[in-house]
Amino acid sequence: MKSKLEALLGSTSDDDRATAATEFDSLYADINSRADGANQIVNHRNVNLIGNTSGPDWPTDTIYTPTNRSGGYTTVEGTYLGTKHEIIDADGYAWRYEENNNIYKQYANDGTGVATGSEISATDMTVSSFDSSDDSVTLSNGTDTITGTLSRGGLEILNSEYYGSFADDTSVQDAIDDIDAAIIYFDTNSTRLTANTSLLQGNIFMIGKQIAFLEEEVADIVTEEIQTNAAINRAANLKFTLAINTINIISANNQGLIQNMIELARPQEKAQGLFGIFGY
Repeated sequence: MKSKLEALLGSTSDDDRATAATEFDSLYADINSRADGANQIVNHRNVNLIGNTSGPDWPTDTIYTPTNRSGGYTTVEGTYLGTKHEIIDADGYAWRYEENNNIYKQYANDGTGVATGSEISATDMTVSSFDSSDDSVTLSNGTDTITGTLSRGGLEILNSEYYGSFADDTSVQDAIDDIDAAIIYFDTNSTRLTANTSLLQGNIFMIGKQIAFLEEEVADIVTEEIQTNAAINRAANLKFTLAINTINIISANNQGLIQNMIELARPQEKAQGLFGIFGY
């Protein structure tokens, strides 16, 4: 987009300038959509490190991630990479545009973010004046007026209306300057986020190694337990077999004993031959 704006400098085509403004606003909306949609579930918590925030100071979410087994952790702070802004009026209140309701809504600017109840329709609301040197601005719809100072968030780029819809080279250059500043801001903070990403990936690898180690320990314990149980079962089976065999042996002996007793209780027949003659 920057190259298109640079090519627009010195152009006398109103159509080219209008087309550039339309493309610029489309990209502006896409940046905010991507930033506000960059939500992830981390430890059962909905986290967005680069968007879904509002002034003052445009705070983002923070993640605390473990770095070692002894309880150490590091803080991963988010950075707002959207382009939203608000207008701080003379009384210190913040006016924010709510796209879903198409209204400008007033909030306390004391850190509480409490709505005051004042609202102005954004229908036909346009930028009456804007000074990029001090960010003073006036919005008006012909009936209501919002006057104050812009508080820019994140990349600090504005939509094309604040750049006069690129109707002149001065406004185009203002947009180019803001893009240059945004690129520096993005590069600086994306480097930090990339470093944090590497840290998170390292922690994930560390946790994965710990899980694998624990799984090996569990597997060893289970194997040992199975082997122990198998040995116990084998011993129990052996004892059971020996007991059965003992009972069988005792039973067989008893049967022999009983048979002998029966035999002894019977009247004895005389022996054959010579011994029988003598009474034996």
